[in-house]
Amino acid sequence: MGVVSIRIASACMFVLLVMPYAASAVGVEADAPASQAMDVPVKDRATEPGHAARPGRNDVIEHDFGQVWAGDPVSHTFEVPNTADRTASITNVRTTCGCTVVGKYDKQAPAGGAWHLQVTLSTAGRSGKTTKRVTVTTDDPARPHIDLVLTGRITPRFEMAPSQYLRFGALQSTSTASQTVTITSRLDQPVTLTLTPPAEKFLKADLAPIEPGRKYELTVETVPPLPLKRSLGQIELATNQQAQPKILIPIYGHVQPRVQEMGHCLYSPPMRVVDKAYV
Repeated sequence: MGVVSIRIASACMFVLLVMPYAASAVGVEADAPASQAMDVPVKDRATEPGHAARPGRNDVIEHDFGQVWAGDPVSHTFEVPNTADRTASITNVRTTCGCTVVGKYDKQAPAGGAWHLQVTLSTAGRSGKTTKRVTVTTDDPARPHIDLVLTGRITPRFEMAPSQYLRFGALQSTSTASQTVTITSRLDQPVTLTLTPPAEKFLKADLAPIEPGRKYELTVETVPPLPLKRSLGQIELATNQQAQPKILIPIYGHVQPRVQEMGHCLYSPPMRVVDKAYV
């Protein structure tokens, strides 16, 4: 017990001796008031060179277009007020992707006036919740950047499972493989799908109805010899719907040679179990 008491006492003495030095090491006196200890200047990043302050008002102008069918264009004209006390100019307009286009607009707006920018979003090949942003840059230092946001939900008329395309993966020129996709209509009226024969001679396709007027199954099979490339073309289905007269289904597959030269080595790609050429 004596040894334990001495060790505890020594530890307490060490803490008492070290605490004042530790406090002074970080620049705060042990007996300093709380207000003095917390009086540390904070650097505002918005005041640094190249980082202009961006007030919250009117920095973001958002338009919710609701729900639309995939393929139907979405267009909205944004009214951007000029809150400066002078004539201001737009110096740059930047979109986030090629699916968003900004129409012609007047670059200058008088004090109290507004810019009008028409933004059009192409919804082809898209689905689900979508948000696209257009950033407008002006010469007004109080509001140098204004974000125009289009948001909404895009719903395909036809749902494809397991995916919107067919992917064969790695193949050989002698491979015979098949992939299947199920196509389901989301429309209320009955739909008729007709298969257009593939333009590629190395592809064979078959379309079979599962639920006539609503659900179909498409099966695509490779027919050797296959060309050495990654994109194998596409399958086209004609519909009886004027709003979407055809469905295009891309086909991907990496057709590799049996032996590849890689530097000073010869490489033979692994065989696919699903590939009938090796079964």
